[in-house]
Formats: sequence, C-alpha cells, structure tokens
Amino acid sequence: MTRRIEPKTFSSGDTMIVRRPFRAAGKLWPKGTIFPWRQLSVSADKARRMFESGHLRAQAVEEDQVDDTTPVQDTTPAPAVQTTTEDPNADLDVDNLVVLRAIAEREGASLKSSKVAQRDAIIAHRNGEAE
Repeated sequence: MTRRIEPKTFSSGDTMIVRRPFRAAGKLWPKGTIFPWRQLSVSADKARRMFESGHLRAQAVEEDQVDDTTPVQDTTPAPAVQTTTEDPNADLDVDNLVVLRAIAEREGASLKSSKVAQRDAIIAHRNGEAE
C-alpha cells in the first residue's frame, strides 16, 4: 500500500480538510470534514496559518468534483472505549473551592474554608454521616 504524500505548501485554490478537530465560527469541526474557509470569511492568511499549524490539510480537487456539503470519509479506526467503575465522588476531583462550595450548597452539605475539608464535608453528607 502506497502512502499519498500531501503538498507541504498552502495554496488558496485547494480544498481544506480538517486534520485536527478545532472550534471555529461557533461550531466544532471534526476530523475529515471539509472546512469552507472562504464561505466563513476566514482570511487566506488565517487559513494558511491553520494549514501550517497542522489543523488543516490540502486536498487538490478537480473543478467538477467540488462538493462542500459532503464530508470526506475518515478511515481511521475508532479508539477503543475504556470502561471504568464509576466513582460516586468523581465530580469532586476539581481544584477549585468555589466549585466545591457550589456542589455543597446544591446538596445541602456544610460549607468549609479549605478544598480538602469541603470535599470531606460533601462526602460525609452523601454518606449520611453527621458533621
């Protein structure tokens, strides 16, 4: 099987395909879709920088083959799904006291002045232990 070598230089006439997912124009652009940068009023300089940073790749397309509505098929296999046992306190793995206090207020746990004490208070409240 031969690997296709992509052009390394940006050409504004080429169709740009998303190589690495990113967010633009209020939308998440998944890998393998056509990025219509001209229709989105993205400047050629910005498209060139996205190309050079590896977010886009070029696909030379004949004039009669252009169809911006059909996404390019991605033949990369999907990653295996990892299953883990759910930790009932996984939502407490944040490093922000404000977020922990919001969780405590929502659940009715007492408020504490440190992150460690706040986590412990929320867990004790969830387990029904007296504080």
